[in-house]
Amino acid sequence: MHDKKNISNITGKNLYLIARTLKTTSEFLLKPVFYEEIDFDLFRSNVCHFAKHNGKDYIDILIQENDIRAYDYMGRKAQSLYLLGMLDHLCHKYEVPLKEEYADLRKTSLDSYLYPKSVITLYIFDSRVLYRAVKNADPDFIKFKIVEGEVE
Repeated sequence: MHDKKNISNITGKNLYLIARTLKTTSEFLLKPVFYEEIDFDLFRSNVCHFAKHNGKDYIDILIQENDIRAYDYMGRKAQSLYLLGMLDHLCHKYEVPLKEEYADLRKTSLDSYLYPKSVITLYIFDSRVLYRAVKNADPDFIKFKIVEGEVE
């Protein structure tokens, strides 16, 4: 059983020692303290805009920032897998090899499909909307059960 402690309450020295033991950085361990949880559709929109603005460079940004692991570490699986889907999408688009450091996460998915609010709203008027959304979803996202139609 894991005894979870609030990382914001430890000393800088202990944070450094923990980071060194885990072979990571103090900044990575502190990300949960500074990451505000926002609505998933807003998160999705922000990521898409950032990808569109940065293009191929966003691949390096995602790797350097290590937000995929940070969100996974925080238990925010949808955000982690969405970023991984975006990374894979960009790698395919720009013909860059997939990053193998995320092979373990690629074996996972959400428990149920995650639809954009716009799709859920349309479902009220047409029950076939969900089926079509899944069928037409980007393959780099749907493998994680994230329904994403237009990425950029």
